Amino acid sequence: MAFDWFIDLNTLPRITLVTPSYNQAAWLERTLQSVLGQGYPNLEYGVVDGGSTDGSLEILERYRDKLSFCIVEPDKGMYDAIQKGFARSTGEIMGYLNSDDVLMPGALLTLARLFTDIGQAEWITGYRCAVDELGCAVALEPPKAWSAEAFVLDHKWIQQESTYWRRSLWERAGATMRTDLKLAGDYELWYRFFRHAPLYSTDALIGGFRVRSKNQASLEQLEAYEAEAAELRNESPPSLVVMARVAKIRRHEALISKLKGIGKDALRRRLIKPLFSEVPRIRFDRRTQRFILPI
Repeated sequence: MAFDWFIDLNTLPRITLVTPSYNQAAWLERTLQSVLGQGYPNLEYGVVDGGSTDGSLEILERYRDKLSFCIVEPDKGMYDAIQKGFARSTGEIMGYLNSDDVLMPGALLTLARLFTDIGQAEWITGYRCAVDELGCAVALEPPKAWSAEAFVLDHKWIQQESTYWRRSLWERAGATMRTDLKLAGDYELWYRFFRHAPLYSTDALIGGFRVRSKNQASLEQLEAYEAEAAELRNESPPSLVVMARVAKIRRHEALISKLKGIGKDALRRRLIKPLFSEVPRIRFDRRTQRFILPI
């Protein structure tokens, strides 16, 4: 895919994408193709495999010359693999994609334009998208207007496949994944990011989470995920300012819910909505062909 008719290729930011993989031969090649097939000219794409025995290594060998790096060695789990990849990375924009998920067409160029057009955004999340086993987009859901307060009150779900960030934020937040976690490493990372920068949302399609009929830990172990996330909230709560707002939101909501009659929504808009530290949703302006923030 050539972009030089529209965009100066020399100005595109370097994007780092890491794929952790272990015994996912049934899906791995489609994940690789969804990334490499985009033709993004300033991509740093690496795969970290924990020592697969199902044919994944043969797939990786076929793509090795197209990858920026390929690490094959035992690891302590998915987040350890991701951390190994990020430790090798140099990109200005960062993210990771599991070995059964996909990038949507044009996603890398979309990310480059988003972060270029919205200079103050340090991390961005797009439309939530699910794809089935055939790769068809089967469910779409607009992202919420996220804030640190909303994340404390309702952390479901910032879609990891559609969420990317600047290296500067990664470094301020500790430049590490929690490799001791089994399921909620993304949640813990978002928790840290919210301490440093607001999350911007956009209607753009970026990533697709593959829903499978069986053997999918992220769906079959939701209770364990919730338990791990709850431990993290207790272990390291957000700032005192955020928690004060959360407490006030809960008090207002408890009072409003007891009222009878109409007017509850108006009260929520007046008393509760201002307590959320939301930022405007990024929009695409068709006339300028740029992403913008509403005034």
